[in-house]
Amino acid sequence: LLISRGGRALITDFEFSYRPNLLPGPNADPRRGGSLRWMAPESLDTYAVSRQGDIWAFGMTVLELFSRRYPFHEARTEPGIMICISRGLPSRP
Repeated sequence: LLISRGGRALITDFEFSYRPNLLPGPNADPRRGGSLRWMAPESLDTYAVSRQGDIWAFGMTVLELFSRRYPFHEARTEPGIMICISRGLPSRP
């Protein structure tokens, strides 16, 4: 969340930004982006951007604001987060 000069809250995400001159390496995948905990289940395989995925991510942001925890906070690893997402909705506060 960012705050505008006028005091308005702005929701933003820079996770789909990428460095075009990224050096090759074991973890360098320029196609991959997105914040995993907020990513819609259908985006896990393709990392495709869609309106439905944006709505899911907004819902996860609202959940985070109400619960004061990251979505799927019980998962500690990336594969664990992916398993939680594939199982369905996180628990509600």
